[in-house]
Amino acid sequence: MTRGFDLLVEGGGNNDDRAAVLINRGGARFSRGRTYPSPGEIVATADLDEDGAPDFVSEDRSGFVHASWNDGRGGFQAGSRIAPGGLLAAADLDGDRKVDLAIDDPSALERRVLRNAGGRAFERGAVIPRFENYGRFVVLDADGDQDPDLVGFSGESKLAVLPGNGRDAFAPPFLLDGGLPNQGRLRFPADFNGDGQIDVVVLAPGCLLSILFNRTLPARSKDADRDGIPDECPAAAGGQIPADANQDGKLDLSDAVWVLNRLFHGAASPWPCDGGLDPSPAPADVRLLDSNGDGALDVADPIALLRHFFFGGEPPALGTRCVAITGCPERCIG
Repeated sequence: MTRGFDLLVEGGGNNDDRAAVLINRGGARFSRGRTYPSPGEIVATADLDEDGAPDFVSEDRSGFVHASWNDGRGGFQAGSRIAPGGLLAAADLDGDRKVDLAIDDPSALERRVLRNAGGRAFERGAVIPRFENYGRFVVLDADGDQDPDLVGFSGESKLAVLPGNGRDAFAPPFLLDGGLPNQGRLRFPADFNGDGQIDVVVLAPGCLLSILFNRTLPARSKDADRDGIPDECPAAAGGQIPADANQDGKLDLSDAVWVLNRLFHGAASPWPCDGGLDPSPAPADVRLLDSNGDGALDVADPIALLRHFFFGGEPPALGTRCVAITGCPERCIG
């Protein structure tokens, strides 16, 4: 069965803001709306607590941003005060698939990302560069690098784009000309022409509406891991001390302990080379940590290290001096 969209109705005034949700019953029928107190004007809907139901983000008259939590049945709990300021955007800004908030806090003279820490909690993220703009931002990929950017109206009928790095940080804006209406508002980002790019609606004074179609070309190359090397190019070989699992630049007992923890307890630390937080090591990690030289990474490798330290056993298969290993970062110079 196709799930329909429900409707949100907002009303009130004189410090008595209220919202009602009309539940879609199918066949163009909606239930009577049950009203709920709202901390202020609702400025966004987003699933902030990852329960599959959209929550409300609102701004009160005292200059604070609030969240009202959806109980999953169209009901809402009392709002939680999130932060001082006003909302600029609500989207995943750091790549962890949780909805973050971009906040403008005039009292602190800063704009900042609030990273969604889970459990209905937010933590301070990166500072957003300031510039003269009107209204809120929309979030879309404006430069073709597959990372979310912030786009807003600047003065002189121009768009300002703050390029994002996919990890909640944004560069200073660059401006785009386009003969846009002065002091327009950007709303409703969506793919309006089916080309896979996110477009945006402009609401202009005088009840005029227009659509800005996104003509961004795909980037010629991508650098998803942000190491400064295009992903299609082989990574440079980095100097490593063989078996230096904890990347402290030396070989000692702690490296054997690190490998044992990773193998048996799934330690939260990333693999030293290309493997990251994956359960299994990448080939570069195996080459670095394969102390007994059998081409695999298993419990026999930390045992070989312990034998070397305490019983005069053979050193790691790659020796004890700095070697270059493709896919590993630079930790020494051979």
